[in-house]
Amino acid sequence: MSDELDDIFGKPALLKGEDRERYARLQAAVEADIKPKNIFDRMLVREQTDKYWEELRYKRSSAALIDSAQVEALASLLAPIYRHKMDLIPPSKAAVHFYGGDPKFKKEVSAEMTQYGITEEMIQAKAMQITSSMLQLFDRMITHREDARRSLRKEQEKREAAKETGTPADPEKGA
Repeated sequence: MSDELDDIFGKPALLKGEDRERYARLQAAVEADIKPKNIFDRMLVREQTDKYWEELRYKRSSAALIDSAQVEALASLLAPIYRHKMDLIPPSKAAVHFYGGDPKFKKEVSAEMTQYGITEEMIQAKAMQITSSMLQLFDRMITHREDARRSLRKEQEKREAAKETGTPADPEKGA
């Protein structure tokens, strides 16, 4: 069925680095659930697969966004401490060294973090604060995809119920 869907709708819109085989497994699972019998069912398989795939993409992106802000977050948390200590490097440089893997600097920065109670959880929380507007955008995008999937599913259920009762169903009107 996957090749037939690709022929009708084109290849799935995957980003560079996304796993085509994983997408195909997801599509096969959706197809097994829907058991398509006509073109509308086939469209539903593709639409449901795409919507869920996009939700997963936005969730992965949210996590990556938080990770990408950790250097800035650590620098922000170190700033009040380093401001009063002239013998220390600037907080932004300390954060870069901490995450850059230099063992000597990492040990020194870790000692400062421990002394002042800066934890990984605090760094993550600060990174979330820094990226909060983008995280809210991703959250809205995820919610929109979830709502679209639910709507598609309800439409499919109405069409199936109409078939069982022999009542004509108009997909454009929702029943």
